Formats: sequence, structure tokens, C-alpha cells
Amino acid sequence: MGSILRRLAVCRPNLSNLQSAQSTHLLFVQLNAFRTITKLSSAKKDELQRSFLVNYLISSCGVPPDRALSIAVTYGDKLRVTARRKPDWILEFLRNRGFTTAHIARVVSDCPKIFRYEDPEKTLSPKVEFFYSIGFTKQDLVNFLCRNPTLWTRSLKHHLIPLHSMIKGVLQYDDKVVLCLKRASLGLRYVGTSFLGPNIALLREIGVPQSVVAFFLRALPNDLMMQHAKFCAIVYEAKKLGFNVCKLKFVMAVHALGYGFRDTRVNCRKIYKEWGSSDDDIALAFQKYPYCLIVSEEKLTKTLDLLVNRMGRQVGDILKSPSILGHGLERRIIPRCVVIQLLLEKRLIARNWKLSCALKSTDGYFIKRYINKYRHIAPELLSVYMSSKPRPSEMEKAHLT
Repeated sequence: MGSILRRLAVCRPNLSNLQSAQSTHLLFVQLNAFRTITKLSSAKKDELQRSFLVNYLISSCGVPPDRALSIAVTYGDKLRVTARRKPDWILEFLRNRGFTTAHIARVVSDCPKIFRYEDPEKTLSPKVEFFYSIGFTKQDLVNFLCRNPTLWTRSLKHHLIPLHSMIKGVLQYDDKVVLCLKRASLGLRYVGTSFLGPNIALLREIGVPQSVVAFFLRALPNDLMMQHAKFCAIVYEAKKLGFNVCKLKFVMAVHALGYGFRDTRVNCRKIYKEWGSSDDDIALAFQKYPYCLIVSEEKLTKTLDLLVNRMGRQVGDILKSPSILGHGLERRIIPRCVVIQLLLEKRLIARNWKLSCALKSTDGYFIKRYINKYRHIAPELLSVYMSSKPRPSEMEKAHLT
């Protein structure tokens, strides 16, 4: 399960379900601020640029001038930053907790409302101590709050503690909660946390076992924080396609069917068909490995070109073992194909070599089966393989010694 979790959490071929909507929201906010600025008279713009707030944001907080002007337009007097009320106490509070100048600039840029807090030791410090209490290290928390600066403004009693309790109720242990929160940056940054409870309840209602719910929350917390109506539609679509809610593959299907991947799925289908695949072949491959339809178009095209044109395989062979596409092209597929190609040239293996065995097996098995086995006949295999890889992992070094 650990390897599957890492692949789900790390090997995401494109934007997550929330990224598309949230990027659109952020762009909308920025465009509105830009339009407001462009409509200002020259005199008003000059007045804002010379204002104490803009100067303070630039000189004391390190905020870029354009963003400082945008904050002044959007918030203005609401931040109550004046020559008489310089919120240096906020900056000092952040510095004392390990925030560098760059960190502070990011926090203030993304969450200028932090200046509204008169006494950070009473209002902000309890939130910091809460995160420490559940297992965040000092540096982890700095990075986490820079990625999620709006959490500074969330209520400890009514938001942060209930959120922690909800996640811990599923994952049981604080170390897993911390990992989940780190991966949930997109959902935490916006309103996704309000949908977490209803979405988890839906999974339980349709019979998803606790172990799979926990796996879902650990691996893809942002997906569980999407709008409830959208989440329901995707979950029921996955069920309609025949995915078993008791299997981890159901989680992969829900992720792959997300709205953020709509264009990617269309383009992947188009590419497969251009290479000679049928709708039935693609549908079967999706059942085996849902991520085969959300691979980046560039990677998919390069992989098909390598395996079909250079290695002489059929697209059907690839779609019979579609999880091959989840592996790294540069780190795994290309180096192994270089070795296979050399073995074919020397006629040491058959032309119908097993694709899944060569590309899906562990590093240790591949080295033993395709390199060490022939090292007396083809001693150059090792150097060819190593020179084709970006860097050898510690595990690979151990197998090669």
C-alpha cells in the first residue's frame, strides 16, 4: 500500500481537481484589482503610491510594489496601517518564530488581514502552539503557513481544532494528520474544509470501507475538499463505470475523473486513437489503471514513440499494462529500454520480451534479471544503464555492489 500511496500522492500527471478552480479564482481576484488600479486617476494612483501603507508594505515587509499597490486598493483603511499604528509587532512575532524576510513578504502578500491583529501573542500564538502540539516542527510550520497564510485568520476553536479532530477521526495518528495537512494546501487555502465532512460521509454511505477512506484522505486530501455536489457527481460516475468502492483503484478513478482533468482525458484519448487504439482498448486500460487518461500529453507521446517506434511494441501491448505509464520516463523507462535494446542487438533475449516484466518490476529485479545475468557476456550493460539514468538511488547502488 505504501508504494501505491506514494504514486497517488506524488506522481500526479497534471493539475489537481481543485487547482483549476482555485487558479481561476485567484486570477479573477487579481484581474479585479488590476482593473480597479487602471481606472484610478493619475492623481489618486500617485497618492496611493506615496501612502504610508504602500511604503510600509514595500520597505518593511518586502512586498513587491505592484502587489503593495493592489493591497492598498483592495483593503485601504481596513488594515489600519498608519504612521501612528505601524504593525511592527506582527513582523516581530513572525521573525521570532523563524520566518525570514522572504517568508514574511509571502505571508503579508497573500494574507494582509494579518495586520488586523492587535496582540499576536494572544491571537496568533495559540494557533502556532496548536500546530506544534500535533507534530509540526518549527521549519515545517513556517513552510506550511507560507503556503496556507489564510490559516492565520481562521478561528482556532471553530475551524482549526474541529478540522484536526475530523481528520484524526479517520487517520487516528497525529503524524498522519500532519502529512495530510501538508498535502491539503489547496483545500486549506480556500473553503474546501467545509466540504470535507460531507464528502467523507458520502463515501461511507456508499460502502467505502474505513481503510479506503483513510487511504483517500492521506493520499488525495484536496480531492476530498472539492465542492460536495461535484464530488458526488464524480463518485457516482466512478461507480457507474464499475469500479469497486472497496478497492484502492476506486480512489484513483475518482481522482482521474475530476473536472480539472477533463481536457487532459480528451487529449489522451485522442493520442491513443492516433496511435491505433480503439475505444474498447482505452476503456479497458482505464479500468486497469485510471491514471492512463491523465498522463501529460508530452510524456504520453514520448513514451508511445519510444516503445512503439524504437522498441517495436504495439500500442495494445502498452494498454494491456497501462500502469507502465505511471513510471518516470527519464528515470525508469528510457534507461531500461536502452538495456533491452542492447540485449536485443546481441540476441540475448527474444523479440517478444515481456513489457510489464521489464518496465514494471522493481529496480532490484530488473538489475538481477537484465544486467547481472548477462554481465559476463555483455559487461558494458552496467555502464550503459547507469549513464542513461539521472542519478542512481541508494537502493540501486546496493543492488549493483
